[in-house]
This record gives sequence, structure tokens and C-alpha cells, in this order.
Amino acid sequence: MFIHLTKANKNSVVATIAGQVNMPDGISTVKWSWINDLGEFHTHLVEHVYFFPSSPINILGVTAFAHQLADKEFTGVDTKWKTSTFYWKGGYKKTIQHPISQLPEMALAQVNDSQFAHFIGNFSTKIDDNVSFHHASCHSCTETVTIPPDDFRCQDIEINDFVVGERLFYADDGHNCMVIVKDIKQLEDGMKILTVELPNKKLIDATPGCLRPLSQPDIASIPITQEDYSTKSQHLSAEDCDHIANRNVLSPEQQELMSYHNRLYHLPFSILIQMASFGLIPKRLSQLQNLLPKCPSCMFGQAHCRPWRTKKLVSGNLSSIRKATDNVPGATVSMDQLISAQPGLIPQISGHLTRARIWAATIFVDHFTDLVHVHLMRDQTQDSTLKAKTSFERLANSHDVCIQSYHADNGRFAEKRFLDEIRRCNQEISFCAVGAHHQNGIVERKIKDLTLIT
Repeated sequence: MFIHLTKANKNSVVATIAGQVNMPDGISTVKWSWINDLGEFHTHLVEHVYFFPSSPINILGVTAFAHQLADKEFTGVDTKWKTSTFYWKGGYKKTIQHPISQLPEMALAQVNDSQFAHFIGNFSTKIDDNVSFHHASCHSCTETVTIPPDDFRCQDIEINDFVVGERLFYADDGHNCMVIVKDIKQLEDGMKILTVELPNKKLIDATPGCLRPLSQPDIASIPITQEDYSTKSQHLSAEDCDHIANRNVLSPEQQELMSYHNRLYHLPFSILIQMASFGLIPKRLSQLQNLLPKCPSCMFGQAHCRPWRTKKLVSGNLSSIRKATDNVPGATVSMDQLISAQPGLIPQISGHLTRARIWAATIFVDHFTDLVHVHLMRDQTQDSTLKAKTSFERLANSHDVCIQSYHADNGRFAEKRFLDEIRRCNQEISFCAVGAHHQNGIVERKIKDLTLIT
């Protein structure tokens, strides 16, 4: 990272807030890269960078950086409560979400800098703010060589081929820290033993399996800051990352409502609010109607794949199940059957108890009014299916609505007796393609809603 690292003179010292004076190990120019808000990659050679091996962070003096760019007007940083905006020459900017530390941290867009934070802000020192910190690792002082695309070659490389002086991450025997390789020994059996220096200057022996380069991601690490979430996940928006990184703590009432939700086997919160209004659970919980907590288990269980492929018509419009001709009640009705793995009881007010059970239901959904009609069935025979159709049409006729056409899956609805009934009533019917249940998505969605609320 450092280009031609040279030894610093005795006057190049930095004082901390407590007044402690620190002497840098070297001074040079470093190459830093970051990505702006438009996703553009920017690389700058920052001059007069002081190297402190014990520094875990990088600090960029904005005034010194503006002086280097010869920009008196635009380069700077605008810091607010939860965000900071870094501006630099050329009209570019980078918005930084503040993590728990409330400091403007911006990750460098470099492979070897994935574990380090880049702090932006004025840093008063004895050398007139012309100071920057780089992370304490210097793998090579040679310049980076770019290989043309036509010159790529497959090479056999040795895994864990560490070198003396390299800064690595050590995780073993209760340690979880950065170390420096001091010596490498190779045993007779070919195994390598590395002598590394801990942060407390203690030397220990470690095997290559306990060490990893700083550029290698740690699969056991948990993202904490908003920048971490943005780096780890490419499909979350900035608002989602900010919401995850700055979670709201539940109030005592919300925690109590969540406790009832878990104890009642994840009963929907809408039903819990009704129970609170009836006094079945504490009534004060009914005040949380607009402040309902979110259950991660329910959200994960209800998650489903969103449609990611759409088909366009010849006119260029997206295809839809609802047609332009579905402009009156009864123009088209989607229907499908639901099968219950748990049979339901049949209500009785007199007579001997029956052993018959509710095993299925036929659901009808009108495309224009979105009316849902559910007809319970004791079996899935064609007779029961025709009775369900007759029941729905009787309900429609009571409201002066005539059913003109149906849309359904194959199966019972494609049998001869059902098609004969459609022709007898001067109606039409359309079917989904084989295995394309999404073409009957209107009623499939209603079945999902009915399943979740039961």
C-alpha cells in the first residue's frame, strides 16, 4: 500500500488528546480507493501519510486532502446526526451512515482493506493537520502491476504462503486479533510453524490453519454497522441497511404482546388486538394497533419468491390474469379447490353426531369485485364440485349477477360432467397451462390468505 516508504524525521510527531506524543515509523504516499453514491470507483494518491503500526484505524484530514486537490470551495464533509456527506473535487460525494460509534466511517474499496474503517474528519496535530493514518500492514512496497486480459495464465500457488513481516488475522486458543509474522520454520514432515507477535508484543507459535490474510473474509463475523450490511448484501437498499443497523428497542407493552404471540403459537397480531379489546388478554395491549412489533419467524415463514419474469403482449403491455373485458361483476370468476390435511367438524344443532368431516373447499373469486365465496365440501367428488358451483351461482343470482365465464386449473374442472354443466348454462371456461398454477394466481393468493388466518 505504501509507495517508497521512507523513515520519518524526529519532528514528525503526533499528539493524542491525552497529550501523549507518538513517533511514526515511516512516511510515504498511499493509494486509497472508494465508491461514490453513483457507484463510481475513485482512486487517489494521498501524500504525506504517516505509518503507525499500532493504529487500528485510518484517518484522513479533510483540510489536508482539499489542499492536495487545490480545491478551496467544494472538498469537505457535512456531518449530521445519523449521516455524513463527504464531498471532493469534481462534484462527487459519498453519503456515510453513522454506526453505533456515531463516527463517519467509510470503507475503502480495496481488497486488503475489508477489515478496516476509514475515518473522515479534522485531526489537529503538531504538523498542521497534514497527517493521515494507514492500517498497520505493509505487504509489499512494489507498485501494483496490471496484467492485460490476454496475458492471464493459470498458476499453481501454495495456499497459506505467508511471508515474514506480513500482518495476519489469528484466531485460536482464545485469541482473536491481528498479529505480525516474525519467523517461519519448516519441520521435517513439511509442516510450517509461524512465530507471530501478538498485540501485547508476546511471541507465540501458530500453524497456518489458525491464520488468514486480512483480505480473506471471516464467515463467522457478524455485520454491525450500516456500511457492513451494505458490503455484505448487494440486494438491500440504504434504508433497509439503516433500519437493520439501528434497530428500535421494543417497549414493555410490545414485548408483552410479542410474548403472547409466541405463547399462542404465532397467532396473528390482528387477532391478538381483538382479544385485547375483548379483555381476553390485557386491554392495554389494544393500544398497540398501529405499533405492532415484527416477528422474524413469521416474516421468514411467509416469505415467498417474487415474480421475476414477466411476459409482454404484442402491444408491449404486461400480461395480466384480469382482462380488460372483466369490467362487470360475474364477467370472469377464478376458482380452485383447497384440501385440508386436518379435517373439520360439521356444525350440528340436533340429531346424532355424524362421522362426516370437512375435507376440502371450493373457492370462487370474482375478478371485478374481488368477492370471495368459499363452499365447504365433505369430499372431492364431481357431485360435490357441481354443488359448489350451484351454491355460488345461487348467491350471485340473489344479487342480480349472472356468471359469464370461469377461469380454473385442470382436474375436476376439466372433466366431462363439469364441462357439460358449463355448456348447459351458456357459460365459458378457460384453463391454466399444465403445471402453470401461477396463471390462476388470483384465487391461489386468496387460498394463501385463508390458510394463514385459519
